Amino acid sequence: MEESELIDNYLQGKLSEAELGFVESKIANDKDFKRKLILRKAIMAGINEGYTEELKKRLTEFDHSLETKKFTIQISWKMVAVITGTVLVVTATVLFFLYRSSSQSLKGYDLVEIGVPNVMGSTKSSVEFVNAMNHFKAGSYAKALAGFQEQLQRYPANDTLQYFVGVAAYRTGHTDLAIKLFSTIPVSSGYFEISEYRLGLCYLADNQRDRAFEHFSAIVKKQEHKYKMETLRVLSEQF
Repeated sequence: MEESELIDNYLQGKLSEAELGFVESKIANDKDFKRKLILRKAIMAGINEGYTEELKKRLTEFDHSLETKKFTIQISWKMVAVITGTVLVVTATVLFFLYRSSSQSLKGYDLVEIGVPNVMGSTKSSVEFVNAMNHFKAGSYAKALAGFQEQLQRYPANDTLQYFVGVAAYRTGHTDLAIKLFSTIPVSSGYFEISEYRLGLCYLADNQRDRAFEHFSAIVKKQEHKYKMETLRVLSEQF
């Protein structure tokens, strides 16, 4: 039995007692095998979740079309589910394999960040923030980093400053600083999920691959995460 088939059968509970014992032994002793299993489980979970939500949407739209157009043709909801499910699973599978590229740089995983709108203010602090943000928007990340850091020293609990210091630090190669900042942003912050994703990229950039893998795997296990699909892409291409 191929290793990939063995993993799929394990996750679907289709193994015999002897095969199950073999897999559990490999999980305990083969780090690479365990990593492949976790990744496969994460990808399957991501596809299934996306399929479920899309199917609900398609069925709802179908019900509405019946009401508005007053169709007299009766159609089995099971047929709709089968057709929709087949299309979605095939599409998702194709997308995942198209994403695969072991040579792709980490730059391709970075997210577009347009910054925050400039707000005119009369205080020195607000003017300094606008200046730093303008540098950031212009791609002058070293200057932006210096400006944001100066502000952060005065307002250490400001999550906006924490986030933009982290992004500017990452883009200038200061991964240690970026890791520190992205790790301190609280769960209550609007920047938490994007910072969580960026933190995983920082671990990869810092060559902490095991930590990055564990971090990204934890993200995709969450019921809802704004950057789950981006995370699945990193996992499928980098590990």
